[in-house]
Amino acid sequence: MRDFTGPGGISLGMSQEVLEAMEKKGYIERAKKGPNSYATLTNKDNLISDWLKEYYFNLNTIDTYYSANKNILNKFKKVLKENQYALTLHTGANLITSFVRTEEIFIYMNLKSREKDILDIRQKLNLKELVRGGSIHLIHPFYKNSVFFNTQKI
Repeated sequence: MRDFTGPGGISLGMSQEVLEAMEKKGYIERAKKGPNSYATLTNKDNLISDWLKEYYFNLNTIDTYYSANKNILNKFKKVLKENQYALTLHTGANLITSFVRTEEIFIYMNLKSREKDILDIRQKLNLKELVRGGSIHLIHPFYKNSVFFNTQKI
């Protein structure tokens, strides 16, 4: 539990509730041994299946912009701190494989003051707000900061 609790994570109480719920659903088995307690994932297929039934990407708040700059990802990297953003959907996958090519860029944003920070980012990167459409999607996660847990640096 201590892997995902504390600063930047969830509270110890919340993690306990999550583990109890997962145990009741049969996703994990727990070994209660005081400070050496642990949980083992026993039914990942059901866990993933149930999560997919509950997860809705459209619950995120998405601000869409346009940039003609072909190197906009490199500019994002220079403007944002490492823990402020995470690439998602095909944007992240395209860094590893070229299985699907898309001009769209989807970025989860971890911002303190969303409106103020997005305005600052837009100005620094010269992002344009269009009446309709755009290719740069800045996403404020509905599911809080869980999207930033165990992110990979590529």
